[in-house]
Amino acid sequence: MSRAVFKVLSGDVNFVDYGGTWYRRVGKRRYHVMELLNWEEACGERYHGDLYNVSLSEVDLMSLPPSALKSALDCVGCEEDEPSDLMLVDACFSYGAKAPLGEFNSNNYRALMTEARALSAELDDPVSHAEAMARPVNAMGASALSFMQGDVWGRAPGAVRMAVKMKKVPSDDPLAYTTGFMSGVAGGALPDDRSDLAAAYVEGYRAGVEVRVNRGPAPEWAAS
Repeated sequence: MSRAVFKVLSGDVNFVDYGGTWYRRVGKRRYHVMELLNWEEACGERYHGDLYNVSLSEVDLMSLPPSALKSALDCVGCEEDEPSDLMLVDACFSYGAKAPLGEFNSNNYRALMTEARALSAELDDPVSHAEAMARPVNAMGASALSFMQGDVWGRAPGAVRMAVKMKKVPSDDPLAYTTGFMSGVAGGALPDDRSDLAAAYVEGYRAGVEVRVNRGPAPEWAAS
Protein backbone atom coordinates (compact mmCIF):
# COMPACT_ATOMS: atom_id res chain seq x y z
CA MET A 1 0.00 0.00 0.00
CA SER A 2 1.02 3.60 -0.54
CA ARG A 3 2.92 5.59 2.06
CA ALA A 4 1.85 8.92 0.59
CA VAL A 5 1.71 11.34 3.52
CA PHE A 6 -1.15 13.83 3.84
CA LYS A 7 -1.31 16.68 6.34
CA VAL A 8 -4.38 18.32 7.86
CA LEU A 9 -5.84 21.13 5.77
CA SER A 10 -9.17 21.86 7.49
CA GLY A 11 -12.04 20.27 9.38
CA ASP A 12 -13.34 19.35 12.79
CA VAL A 13 -11.26 17.63 15.46
CA ASN A 14 -13.90 14.88 15.33
CA PHE A 15 -13.44 14.36 11.59
CA VAL A 16 -15.03 10.90 11.71
CA ASP A 17 -18.40 12.48 12.44
CA TYR A 18 -18.02 15.93 10.91
CA GLY A 19 -15.52 15.44 8.09
CA GLY A 20 -12.21 17.00 7.18
CA THR A 21 -9.68 17.63 4.44
CA TRP A 22 -6.00 16.76 4.12
CA TYR A 23 -3.42 17.88 1.59
CA ARG A 24 -0.29 16.53 -0.05
CA ARG A 25 2.09 18.65 -2.12
CA VAL A 26 2.79 16.75 -5.34
CA GLY A 27 4.60 19.38 -7.42
CA LYS A 28 5.36 23.06 -7.73
CA ARG A 29 2.18 24.78 -6.50
CA ARG A 30 0.30 21.55 -7.19
CA TYR A 31 -1.57 19.73 -4.41
CA HIS A 32 -3.74 16.70 -3.86
CA VAL A 33 -6.63 17.16 -1.43
CA MET A 34 -8.35 14.25 0.28
CA GLU A 35 -11.77 14.86 1.84
CA LEU A 36 -13.69 12.65 4.27
CA LEU A 37 -17.47 13.09 4.37
CA ASN A 38 -19.95 11.50 6.77
CA TRP A 39 -23.10 11.06 4.69
CA GLU A 40 -25.48 11.01 7.66
CA GLU A 41 -24.08 14.24 9.11
CA ALA A 42 -23.88 15.99 5.75
CA CYS A 43 -27.10 14.79 4.08
CA GLY A 44 -29.18 13.16 6.82
CA GLU A 45 -28.92 9.65 5.43
CA ARG A 46 -26.48 7.08 4.17
CA TYR A 47 -25.54 6.77 0.51
CA HIS A 48 -26.80 3.36 -0.67
CA GLY A 49 -26.07 2.03 2.80
CA ASP A 50 -22.58 3.51 3.01
CA LEU A 51 -21.71 5.93 5.82
CA TYR A 52 -18.51 7.47 4.51
CA ASN A 53 -17.27 9.08 1.32
CA VAL A 54 -13.64 9.87 0.59
CA SER A 55 -12.67 11.87 -2.49
CA LEU A 56 -9.33 12.81 -4.00
CA SER A 57 -8.92 16.03 -5.97
CA GLU A 58 -6.13 18.15 -7.36
CA VAL A 59 -5.71 21.90 -6.94
CA ASP A 60 -3.06 23.27 -9.29
CA LEU A 61 -2.50 26.92 -8.43
CA MET A 62 -0.27 27.49 -11.46
CA SER A 63 -2.93 26.23 -13.86
CA LEU A 64 -5.77 28.35 -12.48
CA PRO A 65 -6.51 31.78 -13.96
CA PRO A 66 -6.03 34.74 -11.59
CA SER A 67 -9.74 35.55 -11.62
CA ALA A 68 -10.56 32.05 -10.37
CA LEU A 69 -8.17 32.47 -7.43
CA LYS A 70 -9.77 35.81 -6.59
CA SER A 71 -13.27 34.35 -6.79
CA ALA A 72 -12.24 31.49 -4.51
CA LEU A 73 -10.80 33.86 -1.92
CA ASP A 74 -13.87 36.09 -2.09
CA CYS A 75 -16.12 33.04 -1.68
CA VAL A 76 -14.52 32.04 1.64
CA GLY A 77 -14.12 35.63 2.83
CA CYS A 78 -10.31 35.64 2.83
CA GLU A 79 -8.97 39.22 2.82
CA GLU A 80 -5.26 38.45 3.06
CA ASP A 81 -3.14 40.64 0.76
CA GLU A 82 -0.68 37.80 0.18
CA PRO A 83 -2.43 34.52 0.99
CA SER A 84 -0.27 31.44 1.41
CA ASP A 85 -0.53 28.54 -0.98
CA LEU A 86 -2.41 26.53 1.65
CA MET A 87 -4.95 29.34 2.07
CA LEU A 88 -5.41 29.33 -1.69
CA VAL A 89 -5.70 25.54 -1.84
CA ASP A 90 -8.33 25.50 0.90
CA ALA A 91 -10.26 28.35 -0.76
CA CYS A 92 -10.10 26.78 -4.23
CA PHE A 93 -11.20 23.40 -2.92
CA SER A 94 -14.16 24.94 -1.08
CA TYR A 95 -15.06 27.06 -4.11
CA GLY A 96 -14.96 24.07 -6.45
CA ALA A 97 -11.86 25.00 -8.45
CA LYS A 98 -10.51 21.46 -8.23
CA ALA A 99 -9.90 18.52 -10.53
CA PRO A 100 -11.79 15.37 -9.42
CA LEU A 101 -9.46 12.36 -9.39
CA GLY A 102 -11.38 9.69 -7.52
CA GLU A 103 -14.25 9.03 -5.14
CA PHE A 104 -14.95 6.07 -2.85
CA ASN A 105 -17.82 5.00 -0.55
CA SER A 106 -18.04 2.39 2.22
CA ASN A 107 -18.56 2.00 5.97
CA ASN A 108 -14.80 1.81 6.64
CA TYR A 109 -13.30 5.29 6.44
CA ARG A 110 -9.78 4.04 7.16
CA ALA A 111 -9.89 1.73 4.14
CA LEU A 112 -11.24 4.57 1.99
CA MET A 113 -8.46 6.93 3.06
CA THR A 114 -5.88 4.24 2.35
CA GLU A 115 -7.38 3.82 -1.13
CA ALA A 116 -7.21 7.58 -1.76
CA ARG A 117 -3.59 7.74 -0.61
CA ALA A 118 -2.72 4.86 -2.92
CA LEU A 119 -4.34 6.64 -5.87
CA SER A 120 -2.45 9.83 -5.05
CA ALA A 121 0.83 7.91 -5.07
CA GLU A 122 -0.06 6.23 -8.39
CA LEU A 123 -0.57 9.66 -9.94
CA ASP A 124 3.02 10.64 -9.16
CA ASP A 125 3.70 8.91 -12.47
CA PRO A 126 3.48 11.66 -15.14
CA VAL A 127 1.70 9.42 -17.67
CA SER A 128 -0.92 8.30 -15.15
CA HIS A 129 -1.37 11.89 -14.01
CA ALA A 130 -1.87 13.16 -17.57
CA GLU A 131 -4.47 10.46 -18.20
CA ALA A 132 -6.32 11.32 -14.98
CA MET A 133 -6.40 15.04 -15.79
CA ALA A 134 -7.71 14.32 -19.30
CA ARG A 135 -10.45 11.98 -18.06
CA PRO A 136 -14.06 13.23 -18.52
CA VAL A 137 -15.60 14.04 -15.13
CA ASN A 138 -19.11 15.26 -15.95
CA ALA A 139 -21.98 14.57 -18.35
CA MET A 140 -20.79 17.29 -20.74
CA GLY A 141 -17.44 15.56 -21.17
CA ALA A 142 -15.29 18.17 -19.43
CA SER A 143 -11.87 16.86 -18.45
CA ALA A 144 -10.66 17.06 -14.85
CA LEU A 145 -8.29 19.87 -15.87
CA SER A 146 -11.00 21.87 -17.68
CA PHE A 147 -13.41 21.36 -14.79
CA MET A 148 -10.86 22.75 -12.32
CA GLN A 149 -10.24 25.77 -14.55
CA GLY A 150 -13.94 26.57 -14.86
CA ASP A 151 -14.73 25.13 -18.30
CA VAL A 152 -17.46 22.66 -17.35
CA TRP A 153 -18.88 22.34 -20.87
CA GLY A 154 -16.32 19.92 -22.22
CA ARG A 155 -14.97 22.01 -25.07
CA ALA A 156 -12.28 19.86 -26.66
CA PRO A 157 -8.68 21.13 -26.70
CA GLY A 158 -7.33 21.86 -30.13
CA ALA A 159 -4.82 23.76 -32.21
CA VAL A 160 -4.92 27.56 -32.02
CA ARG A 161 -3.90 29.85 -34.83
CA MET A 162 -3.58 33.58 -34.28
CA ALA A 163 -1.77 36.61 -35.66
CA VAL A 164 0.37 38.05 -32.88
CA LYS A 165 1.69 41.59 -32.64
CA MET A 166 4.85 40.69 -30.76
CA LYS A 167 5.77 44.27 -29.85
CA LYS A 168 2.47 44.62 -27.97
CA VAL A 169 2.68 41.41 -25.96
CA PRO A 170 2.66 42.47 -22.26
CA SER A 171 5.85 40.66 -21.27
CA ASP A 172 9.63 41.01 -21.29
CA ASP A 173 9.71 37.53 -22.81
CA PRO A 174 7.00 37.80 -25.50
CA LEU A 175 7.80 34.48 -27.18
CA ALA A 176 7.42 32.45 -23.99
CA TYR A 177 4.32 34.44 -22.98
CA THR A 178 2.68 33.95 -26.37
CA THR A 179 3.47 30.24 -26.45
CA GLY A 180 1.97 29.80 -22.99
CA PHE A 181 -1.06 31.89 -23.94
CA MET A 182 -1.82 29.72 -26.96
CA SER A 183 -1.51 26.56 -24.85
CA GLY A 184 -3.94 27.97 -22.30
CA VAL A 185 -6.46 28.97 -24.99
CA ALA A 186 -6.17 25.55 -26.63
CA GLY A 187 -6.82 23.67 -23.38
CA GLY A 188 -3.30 22.35 -22.94
CA ALA A 189 -1.80 21.35 -19.60
CA LEU A 190 1.29 22.60 -17.83
CA PRO A 191 3.99 19.92 -17.49
CA ASP A 192 4.42 18.17 -14.15
CA ASP A 193 8.12 19.08 -14.13
CA ARG A 194 8.17 22.86 -13.90
CA SER A 195 11.77 23.39 -12.89
CA ASP A 196 12.73 24.92 -16.25
CA LEU A 197 9.39 26.54 -17.07
CA ALA A 198 9.72 30.25 -17.81
CA ALA A 199 7.67 32.56 -15.59
CA ALA A 200 6.45 34.36 -18.72
CA TYR A 201 5.14 31.07 -20.14
CA VAL A 202 3.10 30.42 -16.98
CA GLU A 203 1.78 33.99 -16.95
CA GLY A 204 0.76 33.69 -20.60
CA TYR A 205 -0.79 30.27 -20.01
CA ARG A 206 -2.99 31.58 -17.21
CA ALA A 207 -4.04 34.54 -19.36
CA GLY A 208 -4.97 32.10 -22.12
CA VAL A 209 -7.08 30.06 -19.70
CA GLU A 210 -8.91 33.27 -18.72
CA VAL A 211 -9.91 33.72 -22.34
CA ARG A 212 -10.86 30.06 -22.89
CA VAL A 213 -13.20 29.92 -19.89
CA ASN A 214 -14.74 33.29 -20.79
CA ARG A 215 -13.38 35.09 -17.74
CA GLY A 216 -11.66 37.73 -19.86
CA PRO A 217 -11.69 39.18 -23.40
CA ALA A 218 -9.19 38.15 -26.07
CA PRO A 219 -6.25 40.60 -26.04
CA GLU A 220 -5.82 43.16 -28.78
CA TRP A 221 -2.34 41.88 -29.59
CA ALA A 222 -3.63 38.45 -30.66
CA ALA A 223 -6.12 38.08 -33.49
CA SER A 224 -7.56 34.63 -34.21
